[in-house]
Amino acid sequence: EFIQQKQAIRNKPATLSE
Repeated sequence: EFIQQKQAIRNKPATLSE
């Protein structure tokens, strides 16, 4: 569930900070 968030950032750069 941690890597999934990083993969989601690639699709949505507005998920966390990047």
